[in-house]
Amino acid sequence: GSPRSSIQIQTAEPGEGGANASYPGTVETSVSVEGDDRVTSGEEQTVVVEVQVAGDARPQGRLTVVFTRQGGDYREERTMTYTGRPVVVRSSSLGQNGRYLATATFDAPDDAVWQDSQGQFAFQVVGKGS
Repeated sequence: GSPRSSIQIQTAEPGEGGANASYPGTVETSVSVEGDDRVTSGEEQTVVVEVQVAGDARPQGRLTVVFTRQGGDYREERTMTYTGRPVVVRSSSLGQNGRYLATATFDAPDDAVWQDSQGQFAFQVVGKGS
């Protein structure tokens, strides 16, 4: 007779999703950060952060969003659990005019298939009359 081959297929249980530890850190992620290009002095910046992957998977892990002012005299950090859906993060009121950066860093659990990633969004704080 002819040679036979067999294939073994392993399926994930419901709820395991992409967290199969067989291949940790193999799925590429990217972080999208969006907000207003200009914020009036004394106002808050609101950004929407989303961790994206190919397909419809929802990566989970820790998300850290840091607002900084160019020149280094302002830094505000927010850390939260990321559950696969876009999150809205608001800064405190930004009093100084200048260029700012919102940086979002996604840290996947060590045993997850997701890769860590980072995204940034630059914006300007301008005077009330600008």
